Amino acid sequence: MAHVPALPATPLYDTEAGIPGLVRHVKRDVAMLVDAGFDAVMFCNENDRPYTLKADMVAAAVMARVVTECIPDTIPFGVDYLWDAECALAVAVATEALFMREVVTGAWESDMGLWVPDAAALLRRRRACDADRVAVLDGGRVVAQGTHAQLLATEPLYAEILSRADQGEPRENPDRPDRPDGQDGREGQDSRESREGPASWGMAGPDRTPPGGRP
Repeated sequence: MAHVPALPATPLYDTEAGIPGLVRHVKRDVAMLVDAGFDAVMFCNENDRPYTLKADMVAAAVMARVVTECIPDTIPFGVDYLWDAECALAVAVATEALFMREVVTGAWESDMGLWVPDAAALLRRRRACDADRVAVLDGGRVVAQGTHAQLLATEPLYAEILSRADQGEPRENPDRPDRPDGQDGREGQDSRESREGPASWGMAGPDRTPPGGRP
């Protein structure tokens, strides 16, 4: 996880460091994560406390700029925006991220009040943005891309991930036998991402180039 410092228009934003300070900070974090051998990087606005359920337009735009300037060259990357799934999707589309993470279903009682994400609206937005392709990642490699229907019909790993997610089972990782769920204990790896092991899925832009193919 590359933790973006507090964004503009949020209470903890550092006006002296400004946006260049955000970029410098995140570039250092990304370089350390790549050097440490992580399979992917996810950018997130964890420092925008207290969180809101609707993203500020300025903060969202700056988030996209920071991600764009800090994209790793050798591993996949994704984005999250707490706690606005449509903003996370928008930033992912703008930056050509391979995946996004956000809570999109259910009803929650939170410190921000009642929280009811609108999955239907998000899916419609995703379709409108032509971002309904799915990228399947395994061990930090993009092994397949396509729509849900295409992958379900042609990619066994994708079908396995969905099946195990439905059953609440982790996917075993033969490359890391010491942890049945594929985690290797590295600090900083987000538990919400790693419960399914090294394989995950997310949105991919229509022209997204797999790792190693970025110009």
